[in-house]
Amino acid sequence: MIFIGVLTATGFSPCKAAAAEWPDHDITIIIAYNPGGGFDAVARLTAPYIQKYLPRRASVIVKNVPGAGTRIGTRELVKAKPDGLTISIFDPVTIAVMEVGGQVDWLDSKKLSWLAQLENLADMMVIGPKTGYKTPKDMTGKTVRFSATDDATVLRSAVFARSVKCTPRFVRYNGPGEAVLASLRGDLDAMSLSWSSGMRQIKASDNKMIALVVSSPVSGLNVPSLRDFSIDADELILDHPHFVAAPPGLSPEVRRLWEDTFAKVFKDPEWSASMDKLGYPISPIVAKEKLDANMAETLERMGKYKDILSSLDIIK
Repeated sequence: MIFIGVLTATGFSPCKAAAAEWPDHDITIIIAYNPGGGFDAVARLTAPYIQKYLPRRASVIVKNVPGAGTRIGTRELVKAKPDGLTISIFDPVTIAVMEVGGQVDWLDSKKLSWLAQLENLADMMVIGPKTGYKTPKDMTGKTVRFSATDDATVLRSAVFARSVKCTPRFVRYNGPGEAVLASLRGDLDAMSLSWSSGMRQIKASDNKMIALVVSSPVSGLNVPSLRDFSIDADELILDHPHFVAAPPGLSPEVRRLWEDTFAKVFKDPEWSASMDKLGYPISPIVAKEKLDANMAETLERMGKYKDILSSLDIIK
């Protein structure tokens, strides 16, 4: 008992001792999507910089766990050991859709350990060359065929449709590549993507696809925003942030080590330049209060769209 008292007085704790040895194994970044997409590209670009700034030497491995609209990868993260060795990159809207939509009983986003925001990109509505639409207001009163590649894309498209007062009809595709081909054939009207992914798809189509509008202004991008048409839009839901999370139960000591690591990554001009070149200009956040508040606001705002979730049969 005396020995324990001395340890407590000197500030020793098992958690702090473990943190001093962290990481003691390789780090895994779970990406709940197939290789080649935006989340995968950002993770693979960022992994070497995380490895560079970890407090102890370890490898950082990107693991793709696609399937079931990101549920499989998300569940693997939620069920992982809270030792800080497993993290994932998420779209908060995807998490909120699953949670508010009641799709799963194992997800509580408030218990996830939110570590960082890497960037936040405006949504872009990309249309096919055969639609005839010149502005988003041309869609008003019409039935518009939107691509549906995952639940978050469906929700964003439905929120956009509500803003421009059109009737959405959704067509499922296995990724934006298939949706672009359908748009070029005239089988699809519009698809919701981050502006960076949208510009890549436009380029891949030999500039036949058209950037109609973005959800919020993008510096240096010659595409009008919804504000330019005086269209009220829920930018928090429409925009595409990339959040990093660890499983529930992460110790404060290990979270601080992650916070220090990401703070160093964010100050690295090479990482910032590489992200910009990839088309993901950074908007970094490491403050726990800001991250938790953003997720809480996303959840609260999502509650306003329960009717959309239900009517679109996103709730399983």
